[in-house]
Parts: sequence; structure tokens; C-alpha cells
Amino acid sequence: MKIKTPIARFSWIVLLASILVAPLQAQTRRPGAQQKTPAKPVTREVVPTFETLLAADSFKVYGEIRGVGQLIRSQAINDLLEPLMKLSSPPKEFRTLVTWLHTHADQLVTSRLLFASWPSRPKLPQFIAAIEFSSPEEAQKFEPRLRQFLPQIIPSPSPSPSPSAAPPGNQPATESAKPSAPPAPPYVIKQAGTLVLISTSTFTFKNLRPTNSKLLVEDPEFRQVRDRFASEQTFLYFDIKGIIKEDEEEQLKRQKQYEEEQKKREAEVAKQQKEAEATEEPEVVSPDDGSPAIDPPPGTLAGGEYQVTTPEGTRTVVAEGPSPMDLAFSALMGSFFSGSSKWPVAIGLGIALDNDSLNAKVLLVNPPEAKGGILPFAPQLISGPHITPSAASILPANTEMFATLSLDYGLIHDGILKAHADMVQAMEKVRLESLAKNPQDAAAFENQPASPFAAYERLLGLKIKEDLLPLLGNEIAISLPLTEMFRETTRPASGSGSTGDDATTVEKKAKPAPIVAIAVKDREGIKTLIPKVIESSGLKGAGLIAQTEKRDDTELISYANAFGYALVGDFLVVSTDVNAIRYVVDSYLNHQTLGSDTRFRNSTRWQPRQVLG
Repeated sequence: MKIKTPIARFSWIVLLASILVAPLQAQTRRPGAQQKTPAKPVTREVVPTFETLLAADSFKVYGEIRGVGQLIRSQAINDLLEPLMKLSSPPKEFRTLVTWLHTHADQLVTSRLLFASWPSRPKLPQFIAAIEFSSPEEAQKFEPRLRQFLPQIIPSPSPSPSPSAAPPGNQPATESAKPSAPPAPPYVIKQAGTLVLISTSTFTFKNLRPTNSKLLVEDPEFRQVRDRFASEQTFLYFDIKGIIKEDEEEQLKRQKQYEEEQKKREAEVAKQQKEAEATEEPEVVSPDDGSPAIDPPPGTLAGGEYQVTTPEGTRTVVAEGPSPMDLAFSALMGSFFSGSSKWPVAIGLGIALDNDSLNAKVLLVNPPEAKGGILPFAPQLISGPHITPSAASILPANTEMFATLSLDYGLIHDGILKAHADMVQAMEKVRLESLAKNPQDAAAFENQPASPFAAYERLLGLKIKEDLLPLLGNEIAISLPLTEMFRETTRPASGSGSTGDDATTVEKKAKPAPIVAIAVKDREGIKTLIPKVIESSGLKGAGLIAQTEKRDDTELISYANAFGYALVGDFLVVSTDVNAIRYVVDSYLNHQTLGSDTRFRNSTRWQPRQVLG
């Protein structure tokens, strides 16, 4: 329809404008109309990322696997799983999981897997895992597949049958009980952003990371360990500080509970005694009833003597105490392992799979005040400065197990003396308390050494800190026996007429003792000191049976093949097996050492040049 006249066109324009303005006019507030309350803004939970998922104090164990799909299809994993799948008959769930992972390896090629356990706060699941994808769309595609697969390896618990109850008298018999709801699965799956999360119970992101809490990636110990193992495929972190704190809180709780129970028991005993005293009549006891004194039983220690009764009569036996060397050794070992344990605040573990090896690396993060602690149960074992290990350059190439450490002998010596002084002080307190009750126990506290080194220094005629320790370097290495040297050998039996089982005899060689290599600073000083130490230790005339073998720059001294030592390079090699020392010397001179072995170099190429061990 065409509009020809101007009046008609104007009428159509007015009508169209009225239609457009009407909705706006309807939205205009009229005078006197009630104003509606504006709706509150909806607070939505912030979608976390892989790096912002956990707070620093949420869990005590954290793990991360990088490149999950690549790891699944790696040759190292296949070589590990192939014999396991074929020979050990693993459970059906395990085989199903391996097959499913191989099928979905393409979707997990660049994915990271985070898992955490051992919660530190309430309202947290016992275990949670998160898989990170490249985009939220990829996570949305993977979540239904995972939800469909998990029941195959983690089935829901079977519903417990409810007992059937007889219907009441006023209830119709035809009424049936309502069917019970199916049990919920023992896990929770949630997709948020690029993450697909699995946990053992329901959770909220606010509980995983409370408001204004420090992120796990911001924790200094965690960052130190994670940065150190940035290139490893698998990374584990243990919050030892949190574990110790929880253990101490649990101990305090148990101690408080025990004290409360002890007070209740004491109050109950006191009440019973009071009731018994009220009902019993007091017994009158004469000051001296004429009964003979009771002698101590036979065999009682009195002043270091025992009274022994035999058919021939009673005789006195003098008790012989331990020797001074036994007391010194006991005091030395007690001081070495005494003192408060110095646990690290965190432990990190990195695992990397190569084509021909599995490399596991451990990092201990010590607190600032725990200088040089190596083993928590041996607080006096103190590490020295960083060194470039060189013990591998003198030990044989076919060494089975090798360990080297940098030790600070001066600090170890002073620490043992301090621990011994603390132990003597504690024993003095016990002595005073014991003597107050039993004066005859005085002999048990006699002959206590003033120093754990005093007996050895008196016997050897030297001062350990002044005469011995300055001659030694910081590195000490231990090598386990070489079975290839001491394998059973077969040789013809004596006599040419022997047949059958007598044709050969098996010659068995004794297994050698471990080899200890100690770095030396003053080789000539060690050569002069060791014979003096051997002579002073009670082996008079040992120099007459000593045999010396000099080859190039090495020198081996043996004593009737009972024990020996050698100076090889810058190390003192000690062992109770002379053949083992001789093999070390031969390998060193033939340049067949552990440091030149390709497998040893490949296994240590990841570590820095200077280490503590």
C-alpha cells in the first residue's frame, strides 16, 4: 500500500513513534508509585587455575605429573608395564585403567595432573586431584568421559538391605515400602574453567583457598623445591613442618587427656583410702617388737661387692666393672646419637624417566638454625662445605654402591663434646636422686669418662682435634663389596683319577668388608701418624709384620693380611680385607675407575658440580 498524501504520511509517522515510545513511558516511574528494592548482586565463586587452586596450609602432601599423555606413551613406562601386565596378572581395574589412559593419551598430551592429600584443616577432602587442559572447552569435553569411566574402577558401594518391618495393625497390608535411593559414588567430579577435579568428598574452592590466604606457589620452601625440580616429569612435596606440628598437637592432646584421667584415678584412690581408714581400726605397733633384722638377699650389690652363698659357706665376690675403652665407646656412641633431632622443614622428590634409567632426586630443605644437618636421628653428623667429589676417581669402575659426603670433623668433634657434657649433667641429676634413696648405688656412677675421646687420646698418645683432624679433608666415601671379585670359582680337584662329583671342587672366598676412602690434606703426616696409632692401640711390634707395596704414587701397607690401608691419590683407603684394597690400587693404576665409567657419569650428570654428597 502506497501513501500518497503528506497528511497520511505524517499520520503513519506519529503512529510509529507512539508505538516506540510506549514501552519507555511504561518504564517511567510515576509519582506516588512504590519504588522496588534493587536486587543484590550475585556473588559467584572465582574459578581457580592450576596455580591458584590450593592455599599453602591446605595439604601436607602435594604431587604433580607433567605431560601426562607423553608419559603414558613413553618407552620407559611401556617397558615397565609390559612385564607387569603379562606376568603378574594385575587386577582387572588396573588393566582397565591402563587401557583407558592409552586410549585418551592424545587429549592428555600437554595436561598436568595435580594431586594433594593429608589435609591440614577441617572441611577438606582426604584426597583431591585436578587435571589441567589447554582450554575450558577441552575440559568440558573430557569431564563426561571421565564421569562415565570412573564407575568401572571405583564402583559405588552396594546398598545395604533395609530390614522389612511388619505393617501396623491400623495400616493396610497392601501398602509397600518406599524404595531406597541409590548410594552416592565414593568420589566427586567437578569441572571449573580449564580444570577437571576429582575428590573423595564434596568441597568448595573457598575451603581449598580461604580469603586472604597465601597460595601454595607463594610458599618459599615449596617454591625452592619446585624450581629445583622444574624439568622432572614427576614431582612430590612433603610439608614436614606441618606434619611435625600436627604430631606435636596430637601429643599435647593425648597428654592433656592422660593427665585428666590420672587426676580422676588419683581422686578415686584417695576417696577409697579415706573410706577404708574410716572403717578400719588403727593397729598398735610397738617401737621394738624384738624381730630380727632382715639381711639383704644373697647377691645384692653393696659397694661393688656381691654376697654369694654356697654349700661351703658365704663368700664375697668383687664386681668387675666395664673397661675404660668400653665406657669410652659407649659414651662416644651415646653422644653421637644424642641431642634433639633436626628434621627438615620440607622434602622434595623429583623423578625423571630416561630410556635406560629412572632418576630419583631428593632435596631436603633444612631450617636456617639447623646448619649442616644430614640425618635427623644423628644430629651430630654435620656436613662440611660444598665439594667437587673426587673419591669416584680412585674406586673401581664395577663398584656396586657408592656414597660420598662432605663432613665438618671439627664441628662434629665439638658437637659430641657438648652432647656428652649435657648427658653427664643429666646423669649427675639422676645420681643425686638415686643416692638420696639408695646410698649403696654410688659405685654404679663411678669411673664416668670426662670426655668420650679421653680414653682414646690417652691410649693413642695424641689429641684428636689438634693432631688428627687437621690432616683430613672433608670428603669421606663408602664403597660396598664387589661380588665380581669374590664370586665362587670352580677348579679341578686334586688327583687325576677323580670322577663324578669329585672331579671339581668349589672354592668360596670370604666376602670382603666395605671400603672407606677418606680425603687427606697432609699425606706425609698420615704416613707418620698411622703406624704410631697402630702401635699405641695395643699391637706392639706390629711394625715388624707390616708389609709395604709401592707402585707408582700408591702405597699399600698390610698387617699379616688381617687388615691394611693404602694411600691412593689424595685418599686414605681403609678396609679389613687386604685383597679389596689391592683391587682398588690395581683399578686405579689401570685407569678403570668409577669416575671414568660411562654409566656412572650418566647417572650423575644432572647434579651440580659442587655438592654436599
